[in-house]
Amino acid sequence: MRRNSIRTKKIKTLVGDEQKKHMTKLAEELWKETSVGNLKQAEEVFNSIYQFVAVFCFNEEQAHQDLQNRVYLSFTYFHLEKSQVDEALIYATKSLSYLSSKTCPAFQVDTLRISAWAFEKVNKFPKCKLLTNKALELVKTVYSDKHEKYADCLVTFAGYLGQVDAWTESKAALETALGLRRELVGKKTIAVADVLSSLARANYKIQYDSKKNYEEATHQAEKAIKIYSSIVKKNNMKLVEPNTVLAAILSDQATSLSGKQQDKLWKKAEVLKRFCLDTCVEQLGEYNAETARHYANLGSLYQDMKQNTLAEEMLLKALQIMQAILGPGHSDVARAHNFLAVLYKNNLCEYEKAEKHYLASIKIPLDLFGPGYSQLQYSYNELISLYTVTGESRKQEECERKREEWEEMQGEDEAGHEDEEEKLDQLTSIKDIVEYVTAAKDPQAMEDLQEPEPEETRL
Repeated sequence: MRRNSIRTKKIKTLVGDEQKKHMTKLAEELWKETSVGNLKQAEEVFNSIYQFVAVFCFNEEQAHQDLQNRVYLSFTYFHLEKSQVDEALIYATKSLSYLSSKTCPAFQVDTLRISAWAFEKVNKFPKCKLLTNKALELVKTVYSDKHEKYADCLVTFAGYLGQVDAWTESKAALETALGLRRELVGKKTIAVADVLSSLARANYKIQYDSKKNYEEATHQAEKAIKIYSSIVKKNNMKLVEPNTVLAAILSDQATSLSGKQQDKLWKKAEVLKRFCLDTCVEQLGEYNAETARHYANLGSLYQDMKQNTLAEEMLLKALQIMQAILGPGHSDVARAHNFLAVLYKNNLCEYEKAEKHYLASIKIPLDLFGPGYSQLQYSYNELISLYTVTGESRKQEECERKREEWEEMQGEDEAGHEDEEEKLDQLTSIKDIVEYVTAAKDPQAMEDLQEPEPEETRL
């Protein structure tokens, strides 16, 4: 989240060998605690490093540059796991600024892929793709496509592919990563559970738009939960994503049933979604993008269950938090608008409100992905249905025309995207890539690269 307070640092002491060792150890500890979902412990380590950085300075030696890279990269990873996207982008940009061809390959790879994740979270998809492709290229050149870091990069790339709705390609990348991690780090590890959780999400998304055969997704989510539960505490954030997938599957299956069978599945889904929301509130706080996502998930379930007052309360709260944290043009905000539109159209028959939210849910992906984005068909269909009910034939015809244009675009590459791809392909050196992705032409994300203060100071 963006914070108003800016701390002015007064650096007095050059970091020495003992301080470097201590800071390196702390950065490694922060990375470790973050990677296993121990965010409370990770925050204590983060605050310790933050206070340390406040009183020491560095010189231009490569060892000093690498240490700053390591520290800021661990900060980026920590804030990404906490869904604090503004902070993550700030620290990713700082980490990239210390990256050069002299940086050791392992640091180069991790900086590129973790920074790519930060840009993905703020919907800067071309930059995310550029960084991820460079990381994959570097791994194959320096190591091999059988290396653990190659699996790490594939997971990042799969996340990007899912965000741009390329779920089949995302699944393929994750399956390769899963095979590598099982072989290299062991089958019953958090690293493997992470991939299983992401695979469950990819398979759910694929099946939701096709045959709705959720057997594979369910198995993967349950397997991830089993592995996590054998390693972490029951309120660990790692358990949220696979439970979210299971809840989504139950919710969708319930819509094709009726009576007691439907109620039974909805109740199971509610328990899982409540667990996810409560865990997010406990671990991340109420005012958090991930917490807001789970308010939206629960609100959508209540909409299906016709508990309209609860649904509206949850969805409006989700939208308010997301807009404040992510900005009005984020893809998650579009999703919240769509949930509200469905509620106002199908449940509450408040058609003016429904129209407003449908239009918002269409405009955001249009701006982000262009008029050929696959998921636009659902919003167009719902909006046409709305205008049929309200008898607004002129608006209906206009929306039908836009849907026809969308249909004609399917399978075609837009010229603008091709031009952008060609431009990015010309960026090959670390220096050129860093200069491109950190260019201050993204006003929302890059306007203020001052470090945020910790939420709580622990000396």
